[in-house]
Amino acid sequence: PVRRATRAEQHGYLYAERYPYDPRDGIQAVLRFQEAQSCYQDSGRSQDATRVGQLASNLMVRINTDYASSRLVLETALGSENWSVALSEVRRLLGLTEHMRGHAYVEHLWSIVGRVTIRANDAL
Repeated sequence: PVRRATRAEQHGYLYAERYPYDPRDGIQAVLRFQEAQSCYQDSGRSQDATRVGQLASNLMVRINTDYASSRLVLETALGSENWSVALSEVRRLLGLTEHMRGHAYVEHLWSIVGRVTIRANDAL
């Protein structure tokens, strides 16, 4: 379990570094840190488990804040018909919610992405 925990933690760091470029990587980082936490706990390394658990928790707070911010920016952009900003935020939100297939808000995003893309391209 220690080797698996170390490997999962390392992958968590790699995904976390990529999060600013791809929101899906933030979710993957949290999952890897949680995996490492569980493995460390199983191997009796409670300090390491607590440490990586805190990493996962801190990153989740950041992701949730980014998600809320993106929702607000999207709604503002749609209201003001700023299609390029709206498209950027829809894409970001779809990345942040990729793991939530079937959720009503994700379905809403998928229902507007085509319209927003067309309008953003027309605005160019």
